[in-house]
Amino acid sequence: MSNPASTAAASAERIGTALQQLHDIVEPSAPAFWPPAPGWYFVGGTVLLLVMMAMIKLWRRWRANAYRRQALWELAALREGPQSIAPPHQRISALASLLRRVALHGAAREQVAALSGTAWIEHLSKQATTRPSAAVATLLSRGPYANFAATDEIATAYRSDLEAAFDYVTEWIKQHRVSGRPTA
Repeated sequence: MSNPASTAAASAERIGTALQQLHDIVEPSAPAFWPPAPGWYFVGGTVLLLVMMAMIKLWRRWRANAYRRQALWELAALREGPQSIAPPHQRISALASLLRRVALHGAAREQVAALSGTAWIEHLSKQATTRPSAAVATLLSRGPYANFAATDEIATAYRSDLEAAFDYVTEWIKQHRVSGRPTA
């Protein structure tokens, strides 16, 4: 009979030899980043298409708002530029003309060009969130046609109302929307 101790020793020796012959587990390499799976081409193309559509929409909005940027630039020049030293009746006339041009940009000429007086002020009020004060409404509706230069007293009286008119026209231009086209 064989000695159990010697059998155990031989068995342990065989196990030790077998363990020495073992190697570490070899992990597979990570999957390559490129080329991507076909689904990623679809996702990338969709994202690219959406970005291009957004850029086109922003470009169209920017171009559609060109009239508003131009009007605000002209308004700033009228308010603070060389024209700011012109007599009040000339500034009121220029302000009303600018406002009329912006309004004509957003509606049919037949609808806006014929408006005057109260109808003109109502048209302006429909397109803005605030109504003009009575003095501003008077300046914008009758101001371009009045002879403010004739009397220094009238010209002086309308100076504060003229600043209020500039504020109203600035806000009106910012809020103006062209029907049929989304703008910002």
